[in-house]
Amino acid sequence: MNGLRRLPLRRRAWLISLFGAAALVVMIGFLYLLTDRYSAMTHHLVEEDIPVLDHASRIFSGVSDTQSELLELMHRARLKQIDEGAVYRQGREILDRVDKLIEDMNNLNALAHSGDFTSEEAARKSREEAQKREILRELKAYRATVATSIEMVSVNLELSVGYAIKSAQQAAAINRLFSRLLAEMGADIAEDGKAALDQIRKEAPLVGFLLLAMASIFL
Repeated sequence: MNGLRRLPLRRRAWLISLFGAAALVVMIGFLYLLTDRYSAMTHHLVEEDIPVLDHASRIFSGVSDTQSELLELMHRARLKQIDEGAVYRQGREILDRVDKLIEDMNNLNALAHSGDFTSEEAARKSREEAQKREILRELKAYRATVATSIEMVSVNLELSVGYAIKSAQQAAAINRLFSRLLAEMGADIAEDGKAALDQIRKEAPLVGFLLLAMASIFL
């Protein structure tokens, strides 16, 4: 700065103004970059991660609700509180809900975001996709058992109840798979968020450096 002090006052003022304006533009640009990155992180969380997790959670709860309805239906049929026609009609509604769960499970992959991933992120995504495929296979097997349970009402009620109990075991297995998937997805979201915040924290101190640089111009 000694060289700057030896310059004529008018030129010194002009240079100080020029350097100050340049530093201000750089600092504003950097602040915009940080804000843009934070906005992208929150958009990714709100528009992609949370909807996928919410979609998976609703399928998870749907399996439990559907199984409870089936067991209640079989219980009422066994006590002869409803006739076979009513069992079939209500059973058809339960099957429609299972079909909707299978459709939702197929759509879950469409909600998952894509992009460039690190090797660790790609490995996590691969595990999640494998878990989704396994859940889908189990849902289809569960659907077949539920259908058999309903169809057997008019043939052998005790056998029908036995299939309903088998479907309960399958539903419990599906829920265990879902629990692992939801835990994996939650950990994935947390890891992505942590990585983004760490990057912002690394870049944030540069704002202070730029402020010091600006201040030094006027000293």
